[in-house]
Amino acid sequence: MTCDDSANDNGSGFNVTYDDDQHDALVAFYKATNGTYWRENKNWLCDSISYCGWEGVECAGVLCDGGSQWHCDKQRNDIVELIKDYSNLMGTIPQEIGSLVGLKRLDLDGNELKGTIPSEIGSKVGLHRYYPF
Repeated sequence: MTCDDSANDNGSGFNVTYDDDQHDALVAFYKATNGTYWRENKNWLCDSISYCGWEGVECAGVLCDGGSQWHCDKQRNDIVELIKDYSNLMGTIPQEIGSLVGLKRLDLDGNELKGTIPSEIGSKVGLHRYYPF
């Protein structure tokens, strides 16, 4: 895991804050899917970086400019996409993933995940794209 503190900065010195439930859901996801051994885990679990700057996490109002600079909108930080396809994920999807209230896209294709899909994911009214394992 590597941490890039510039992932929090929108150029004005503002650091994005985060929702504890969404943060905790991503931490549970990382631990349950063997995050230490993911192909890409840049910024995951870095205390100084909002989850909006974690590789594979896209938040409302946060855009990635050329893959190198994060521009953050301090008004919105709901997670809308979690994309970890072909990332060497192993384990199970934790039920805490249901705390991602704004989730629109979940892509876990091409990984070694086992078990059932938590019912909390199936109840996501706003989930438009789901690519299971």
